[in-house]
Amino acid sequence: MPAAQPAGEAAPASVPVTFLLRSVLSGFGLKGGQTVGVHAA
Repeated sequence: MPAAQPAGEAAPASVPVTFLLRSVLSGFGLKGGQTVGVHAA
């Protein structure tokens, strides 16, 4: 595997998307962030 290849390319799209959603919601301090992350997964 070439080191130049981004890790995001190998991972499913749903993983980074869920991570971003949870990160944004966590930033706002919403307790529902974890619940949304579970449903998004």
